[in-house]
Amino acid sequence: MSVRTRPSTLAFRLLSVSLFALLANAAAHAQTPLVIDKARSDVGFAATQMGVTVKGGFSEWSADIQLDTETPANSSARVVVETASIDTGHDDTDKEVKRKNWLAVEQFPTAVFESASVERIDAQQWRAQGSLRIRDHSEPVTVDFTMEDTDAGRHIQGGFTIQRATFNVGGGAWGDFDVVANDVRIQFSLYGALP
Repeated sequence: MSVRTRPSTLAFRLLSVSLFALLANAAAHAQTPLVIDKARSDVGFAATQMGVTVKGGFSEWSADIQLDTETPANSSARVVVETASIDTGHDDTDKEVKRKNWLAVEQFPTAVFESASVERIDAQQWRAQGSLRIRDHSEPVTVDFTMEDTDAGRHIQGGFTIQRATFNVGGGAWGDFDVVANDVRIQFSLYGALP
C-alpha cells in the first residue's frame, strides 16, 4: 500500500466505524424499554353485571414494553398482573372474584400477556398480536393501542375484549350471562418517560 493511499484508507475505516457506532446507538435507543410511571398508569377492566357496568383494576402488575419506532417488527410487550391485587371498589366482590370459581388467585397468582408480533398502523395507532393466559388457559388476542409522545412523556393506551367463559372465569352459579355478561373489556393506560 502506498503512502498516498494510506490516509484515504484510514479515513474510510474511521468513517465506517463511526457509522456503525451511530447505527448501533440508534437501534439501542429505538428499543429502549418504556420506564413506566405507575403512579399515573393503570391496568383495569370493565364488565356488566345485571345490566350495570362494573369497573375495576389491579394494583400490582409489571410491564416490559419496547416499541421500536424505526422498525416496529422489533417491538415487544409482556405484561404480568398479580390477580390477588384485583380491586372492584367493593370488598365483598373482591373476595368473591378471588375464589375458585373466578380467578382462583391462590392456584393461579398471575395473568400474563405476551406479544408474538407488533405492527404500526399509522402515526399513533399500533397493534399487537399475542397470547393471554388467565388461570390455566391461554388464548390468542389482538390488542389495539395508541402511542403518543408529548412534552410530558410517552402515553400508551388501548384495550381488547375477552369472553370470561373461555378462560373458565365465573363458573358455577355465576355462569349465567344474564347475571354477569360474558364479555369483559381489558383496558390500560401507561405513562412513561421518553426513551
